[in-house]
Amino acid sequence: MQNLSTPCLGRIFLIFIQVHTFHLFHILVPQFIIFAI
Repeated sequence: MQNLSTPCLGRIFLIFIQVHTFHLFHILVPQFIIFAI
């Protein structure tokens, strides 16, 4: 847990979350639009 406090790892973790969220959003939105229609 102490390694997580390093700025470099935190930045990588933040970028990973952003990319993962964007990827999830990119997959879910078209499905939601298709489902809504």
